[in-house]
Amino acid sequence: MFLCFVRYFSGFKQSAYHSKHQIDVLTGSELHLCDILYDDTAFSYFTEVTPVPVVVLVVVVAAVVVVVVVVVVVVVVVFTCVTSCMMTRHSLTSLR
Repeated sequence: MFLCFVRYFSGFKQSAYHSKHQIDVLTGSELHLCDILYDDTAFSYFTEVTPVPVVVLVVVVAAVVVVVVVVVVVVVVVFTCVTSCMMTRHSLTSLR
């Protein structure tokens, strides 16, 4: 029974009816779960996971680290400037 189904199904997949069915599914207004599950090409698009290359991850992590370091340096410089300005102003007012 299964072999008979496989033989007829492989014949159907090579026929114009299968091509028409694929066009109808792609251009139709409705897409059903069974349309995806029973079509090898569509199913592979929904289940395929493309791994992110390690190089991309390293570059992203390095960029984040650089941004964090720059922000910390800017905060320290601004804090130092504000503190020195306040101390200078305080020392000038105490001289009066």
